[in-house]
Amino acid sequence: MMNAMNAITFLLLTALLYGGAKRLYRAKPAIVLSPLLVTPILLIVILAAGHISFDDYNEGGKWLTRLISPATVALAVPLHQHFGVLKKHAKEIALGTLGGSLMGFLSALEISVSFI
Repeated sequence: MMNAMNAITFLLLTALLYGGAKRLYRAKPAIVLSPLLVTPILLIVILAAGHISFDDYNEGGKWLTRLISPATVALAVPLHQHFGVLKKHAKEIALGTLGGSLMGFLSALEISVSFI
């Protein structure tokens, strides 16, 4: 029973933090206030301060992942409809993806090295 309560609590916490971050972003539209940036940062702070393991949090968070999966698949339809545009800009898309991946890797490496 406690696992179910934890799952619901963490699911609601995530949704409330995202909703609050979205309101904040609408009031002050700055890239650093993006809900996709603010929400995970706040969750990390809350989990670390409460000494809550990711596995405990993910009991509720996994439901969000399950809900997002069909939406991700649904993106295939507009991608297929605009395949010509994607093909036209394939080089820019590939370079942007490569650059973003490289920055993500280097950022994770820098963060991990700074904590050692």
